Amino acid sequence: MKNKQIEAFFRIIQPGNSEDVQSKLARHPRLANCHHPRTGYMPLHAAIQVRDRDIITVLLAFNANPDGIANGSGTVVREMASWHGLGSYLTPRAHASV
Repeated sequence: MKNKQIEAFFRIIQPGNSEDVQSKLARHPRLANCHHPRTGYMPLHAAIQVRDRDIITVLLAFNANPDGIANGSGTVVREMASWHGLGSYLTPRAHASV
């Protein structure tokens, strides 16, 4: 993946954009576990920051790693989720409804 594609994907991780995220992942599933070229964050980090549970669900359905670690800062997705009150949302369960 090119940095421009990755940055464009991160820009659509905004509240209410779960359909756009799902559409992009359907075409480029590897984006689910990419790292932002500047921040080092993974898409789940971004979805947790904007507190959009629908995007989190979509990312998990595309096998985003809830144990992923941000390049540079070392922030683990599960830790960030607990800081934002979303830790239980990453517990293993089926996300086949997406």
